[in-house]
Amino acid sequence: MGSLYAMGLGLGAAALGARTPHAYALGAAPAPASRAFDPLFRQAGDAGIPPEFLRALGQAESAMNPLAGNGGLFQIQPAALADWNQRHGLAGNLADPAVNTAIAVELLGHIVGTYRGHPSIGAPDWNDRRYVELVIAGWNAGYSNAAGVGYVAGKLDAAGGGRLDADAVYLTAGHSGDAQISRHLANPAKRAYWRRVADAYFAERARPAAPAPVATRTPRAPTSYGDGPGPALVALTGSGILLAAIATGRKRPRRAA
Repeated sequence: MGSLYAMGLGLGAAALGARTPHAYALGAAPAPASRAFDPLFRQAGDAGIPPEFLRALGQAESAMNPLAGNGGLFQIQPAALADWNQRHGLAGNLADPAVNTAIAVELLGHIVGTYRGHPSIGAPDWNDRRYVELVIAGWNAGYSNAAGVGYVAGKLDAAGGGRLDADAVYLTAGHSGDAQISRHLANPAKRAYWRRVADAYFAERARPAAPAPVATRTPRAPTSYGDGPGPALVALTGSGILLAAIATGRKRPRRAA
């Protein structure tokens, strides 16, 4: 292991040592994100991804605009959509917030799962800024064990080191001389993005809860199920029904003309 690689692994923890979860890296607290998609994000929370994290990530990726660019709410790549549609037997599109969210949550689940195998990262802890920044780094610059954050973590694990953090990943990618590490992890703009999204996530967690909606009677939308949607489907319409149907393994309902 070269000296620059060791320097990269050694400096990160010290650089973040004085930072607390609510000490915003870039100064003032970020502006609040829209809660327009919270019903979708709360359903996706069943996969272990906090709704506040999805809110912060969606704000950073598209300013919560489901029609932004070609990638929609979370700026999903078309190849990821094609793979997702094939595996689920659907014909979703990235402009549908439910499809976009479902793909994003699936990818985040892969990142979390990859990290579980690394003692230097540890168990998922959404209260720990160190862990949150590593998830964002994996999303934004690569998480794999072959060349991404998982690869750097594996090197630290093998060396019997301590906890990996995002600064160590960034410094190691830029200074270790290890050509196998993705160069995206050494990009200073991406490093700033990891901090910015983490800031936004902890700011969203600190926001007061939204007022409870006034209870109203929700019409039962006719579907091909025969007896209308079940309780999990009544609360949402449109793209929300797609996400709930995916969660229950049902095909998307056909709406009555």
